[in-house]
Amino acid sequence: MRLTDVRSFRDATPFTPFTICLSDGREFRIPHRDFILVSGSGRYALLYNPDESFTSLHLIMVTQIRTDPPVAKAEGLNGTLEN
Repeated sequence: MRLTDVRSFRDATPFTPFTICLSDGREFRIPHRDFILVSGSGRYALLYNPDESFTSLHLIMVTQIRTDPPVAKAEGLNGTLEN
């Protein structure tokens, strides 16, 4: 997976939530562009969770990025559904 792929999903306008899939089977849903930070070198990313914890990962582990289907209600920045 190339860094440009990750950045293109993050910087898309309009933003569409997406899921990052890793080689070890883990998946991380990115509900908003503020939930991902890519290092200057492009090797690492911080993925923020709704509970304000985060996961650091080496982008070489990314095997797939997929857009998520639309949800019925708008999703808030905290990862919860809002009315």
